[in-house]
Amino acid sequence: MLLAWETFRPARAAGPRWRRFGFHLSLTVLNSALYELFYGASVARTLGPAAGTWSIVAAVLYLDFCLYWLHRVNHAWPWLWRFHQVHHSDTQVDLSTAFREHPGQTLLSSLLMLLPLWWLRPSPLAYSAYTVAIATALYFQHANVALPAWVEKNLARLFVTPQGHVPHHFVSAGKSQNFGVIFNVWDKLFGTWTAASVPAPKFGVTGDTEAPLSVGTVLLRPFTSTLVPALTAMALVLGGCKWLPDDPKGVPDKISPETQAEIDYGRDLIVHTARYFGPQGTVAKTMNSRMNCQNCHLDAGTKPFGISFQTVHNRYPDYRAREGRVMSLESRINNCFERPMNGQPLPPQSREMVAILTYFRHLARGAPTGFRRKGDRLNDAVLLPKRLADVANGAKIYAAQCVRCHKPDGQGELNRAESEYIYPPLWGPESYNEASSMARIIKLAAFVKANMPLGATYDKPTLTDEEAFDVAAFINDDTQHPRPKTRWADYPDPKQRPIDERKGPYLDPFPEEQHRVGPFGPIIRYLIDNQLPAFY
Repeated sequence: MLLAWETFRPARAAGPRWRRFGFHLSLTVLNSALYELFYGASVARTLGPAAGTWSIVAAVLYLDFCLYWLHRVNHAWPWLWRFHQVHHSDTQVDLSTAFREHPGQTLLSSLLMLLPLWWLRPSPLAYSAYTVAIATALYFQHANVALPAWVEKNLARLFVTPQGHVPHHFVSAGKSQNFGVIFNVWDKLFGTWTAASVPAPKFGVTGDTEAPLSVGTVLLRPFTSTLVPALTAMALVLGGCKWLPDDPKGVPDKISPETQAEIDYGRDLIVHTARYFGPQGTVAKTMNSRMNCQNCHLDAGTKPFGISFQTVHNRYPDYRAREGRVMSLESRINNCFERPMNGQPLPPQSREMVAILTYFRHLARGAPTGFRRKGDRLNDAVLLPKRLADVANGAKIYAAQCVRCHKPDGQGELNRAESEYIYPPLWGPESYNEASSMARIIKLAAFVKANMPLGATYDKPTLTDEEAFDVAAFINDDTQHPRPKTRWADYPDPKQRPIDERKGPYLDPFPEEQHRVGPFGPIIRYLIDNQLPAFY
């Protein structure tokens, strides 16, 4: 029924899907065989005697509650997320997405669900009701169908609907919202519920510029990045090796005094960058600004959703759509010296570059290669408003919330020696230039909502999404607040240009002003309907 519904009356324009259906159905056959082979008999032994109707209802509620937490664990634990990422890497969201599950997740999730089954010992009828309800819910919530408004409103009071599942797939895995499977009451009870505030996507629009993962990547990466290293480590330990060889992207358990000195120096370079490279710099006078890295990368780059450095060392080299090439971490660091700092790059072999890399390596200790901790993706802190940003209202918010640190003229506050900023300028000759990511409204609004005014956090923001966008539009308003011009031609591939990039060319017909202040819903809808990527 759902397949016919989304074929003839889809909620969103659908792209090519029959090849995807074949791949996803083959995964289902494989997963079903693995489940029966490894867990069928074990599940049967967890079942108890027959029970009444209310016992069946209670069993379904309890097991759905357990699935809610299992779903959250799949997002929170890196080694489980490697498998669950297969489901989220689909470039369309429709009925077949429900079948897209890595065999490793099938085995691990089934094993974890044995624990509540052993404790509950449901009756065979209760377990059958639970499995049918789960399957129906998974198919329904992923289907490309739209309910009548009155049905959606009433059904969504208790159950997960297709529209209610949109926020879980829309931004990125790090969004950590709407984990419910049958009932959405668990999300509402534990604070992980959000209503979709952007058009439902045809494709899995992400909050970054990563390309969709290939079939080979999604099937093999979890094994190569988690199970293979784990089995290798086990073999070495069993073979008598006390320690594994040092990982060049890790940090030894015991840090030598020399290494600790480099870590401390690297941290100080982040906290007091202008002291070393500004107009009064003690190492070199290569920056035309007295800003410090910490002015944007809060708490020396350790605050979640404060443009964190926590895992950056383990994510480079990496492809950067803005530059259109793969960049080393050294190049990425110099990228910041040149853009927000309006300065010159550091020599790659300089002591200062080595110290910063050592500090980054120290922060990333224990994190797998390519892994992101919660709070690394800044865009996850904000949802896109349906309206355009209000610059006039942003000016009022600035006057009420921002002037005590950034001052009425937006020029921030310098230390006593006037060698570095305590609070950075938000526009003017020493502020970030127009080629900086902060010059894009979505990036700045996400940063503002998660961190400003000082004391605000991602979990306890002071401003709403709309207020954050308004004040970001005010700060980045070129007609009032000039900032250093750029000499770079960014995003050589127009298909990878973010929807809030200040300058075109764009793949859509919307004016430059709408790309600067929104609303972004029509832009996203146009790109998706024309099978074009929508990035931010």
